Amino acid sequence: MFRQQLVNVWRFTTEFYGDNVNISNDPINPLEQRQNMHLFPYATPNMRKITWQGNLVGERDDGIDDPINIHYGYTTNPPFYAEQHLFTTNVDSYTVIRGVDTITVYNYWSNIKPMITPDEDWIMFFRDSTG
Repeated sequence: MFRQQLVNVWRFTTEFYGDNVNISNDPINPLEQRQNMHLFPYATPNMRKITWQGNLVGERDDGIDDPINIHYGYTTNPPFYAEQHLFTTNVDSYTVIRGVDTITVYNYWSNIKPMITPDEDWIMFFRDSTG
């Protein structure tokens, strides 16, 4: 069985005062062997926009169907990110008709390593469809 530990995106202050904030705020699930992982955070200099890669636990134990997508957070009051969105989807499907059978075929890919452009208007990421 493939195991992965819980990983969250945090904002830590480098001063002795201020709030440390769990941005992705994903709780541990004691009933699961594998946990969600939020990786590769990328924020604007003023910390008002942040994006990260979310590796969420799928239905199969081997991780083949784990959704790997881009998450996005925006705030007017750092460090608290009330506005959070799932920015991408990693599955597409199409229907194949074979005789009297209708089959749904799923294609999975990974949306990885997001970045916010310098003008802060766009999010760039890689779409890995190799596996």
